[in-house]
Amino acid sequence: MIPAGANPYEWAENNLLASPGYVVMSQETGEVFRIGTLVPAVKTDGSCKFFVAGLCAIHENAPFGCAFFGCGCDESVAGPGCAAIYDAIRKPDELYFRLWAHLAYKGLIQPGPEVLRQRWQNQQKG
Repeated sequence: MIPAGANPYEWAENNLLASPGYVVMSQETGEVFRIGTLVPAVKTDGSCKFFVAGLCAIHENAPFGCAFFGCGCDESVAGPGCAAIYDAIRKPDELYFRLWAHLAYKGLIQPGPEVLRQRWQNQQKG
């Protein structure tokens, strides 16, 4: 959550990245597309900026996406928040869309989850 009184764009530049997001399929049309998402920034080692001393500094327990990141789930399976994100990312007047576009324009981009999952799996193997 952006602290009260903070400039949301400056806060986002220091704490978030624009991700190409989830790969999803429309149940109505069968069209496959991405839903761009805002994700936590990362440290130089690639770990989440908010993962400190083995604990999440945001959530008492890791959020589902973090806790099950390497579980091998199909990346096309999106979480329950996807509908809200999908609605927000399609509306240029929504702050979510504006922050995502701002970060992408600035080059503050995280690779897609399928790329990160593969990197994580490779690190676990070797």
